[in-house]
Amino acid sequence: MAQSASTKDQPALHSPDDPAKASPNTVYAHRGDRFARERDARARRMDRVANLRLVLFLLAAATLGWGLWQGATPILLAGFALLAGFAGLVAYHARLFSAWRRYDELWRISDEALKRSARDWPGLPPRHTRAAPPDHPYAGDLDIYGHASLFHLLDTTGTAPGEETLAAWLSAPAPPEIVRERQAAVAGSPRCWTCATSCCSVAA
Repeated sequence: MAQSASTKDQPALHSPDDPAKASPNTVYAHRGDRFARERDARARRMDRVANLRLVLFLLAAATLGWGLWQGATPILLAGFALLAGFAGLVAYHARLFSAWRRYDELWRISDEALKRSARDWPGLPPRHTRAAPPDHPYAGDLDIYGHASLFHLLDTTGTAPGEETLAAWLSAPAPPEIVRERQAAVAGSPRCWTCATSCCSVAA
């Protein structure tokens, strides 16, 4: 059964390899490459559609003008048909642009994830600037906030409430029983242990 145009434009978010076995960097690199190819393919198609749209508009204008000059109904009908084709291409171009924008955003997410994993601080300008409260028991000593900090690493928020929530999580110590549960969970997963060790090294 043929796929609809909207279905074809939906990005496949999963790698053909098993994501549970692949490293996060491998998954994000694979996704980033695929999203970039899809984005660039949409961009090339948009260029072709834009050129064809311009040609149809000029033909429609010329045909309608000629039809009005000659008072010929068949020529006018042909001009309206060309104008309808132009309108269809305008709608198609809008759908292509929407798909291009989505793939571009997905590529940016994958690229940013790789930079966060590599601690590429120059490629990760802080989204928000916060300073540790002077009376906080550990935020200043552990560099929770600031350049190349834990907050800098984890801050993917795009709104003020999201920023405040993340800051509150990092600034509020968990009860001892919760800390023990988290330590036990991390100890039981090699991947979580590697991730936790990396995060702690940023704050250390």
